[in-house]
Amino acid sequence: MGEEPTARDGTALGHLQVTLEAALHLLRELADDDLLRRMIATFHDMPEGDRPVLVDVLEREVKSRLLSQATEDSIGQSTRPNPNARLYIRSFESGFDRRALEHDDMRIANVRTMQASAVIRGLPGMYAIWKDAMRAAMDEVDDATRVIFAEMLGHILRCIDEKQASEPDAPALGPHKHSRS
Repeated sequence: MGEEPTARDGTALGHLQVTLEAALHLLRELADDDLLRRMIATFHDMPEGDRPVLVDVLEREVKSRLLSQATEDSIGQSTRPNPNARLYIRSFESGFDRRALEHDDMRIANVRTMQASAVIRGLPGMYAIWKDAMRAAMDEVDDATRVIFAEMLGHILRCIDEKQASEPDAPALGPHKHSRS
C-alpha cells in the first residue's frame, strides 16, 4: 500500500479523513470543556425561534466586552458579566394584572436597598464614602430629578413613621419633617 490519502490529493477518501479528523477534534474539545457542553445543551434546549435572537445578543455582548477589555486601561472603565442578567423580557398580553408582579419586584428591591443601607451605615468608612458619593451624585442630576427624589424620600419617611406608630414597642426614631406630599 502507498501513502495515506489526504484532502490535498482530492480523493473522496482524503476528504473523508479530513472530515473525520475535524469531528474527532470537536469531540475531544467537547469532552474536555464542561461549559461548552452546557452551552451547546442549552442552545439545543431553547425554542428554535429564539435561537437567532439570543445568538445575536451573545455576539453583540461579547464584542462589547472585548472592546471594553481593549480600552479599559486608557478609559478607566471596564465591563464584567452580570450574573443577574435576563435574556428574556416579560410580556403581558393577557388579562393578568402585571401591577402585582411589579409590586413584588419593587418590594423586593426596596427591602434589598434598606438592608444594604443598614450594612453601609454600620461601616463608618463605607458610610463616609456613601455620603460623599451622594453629594457628588446631586451634581449629576437636574433640579426636577432632585425634586422627585425628595418627594419619594418624604414618602419613605412617612412610611417609616406609619410603621413606627403601628408598633407601640418600637424604638422612637425621632420626628421627621415632611415638606412635600
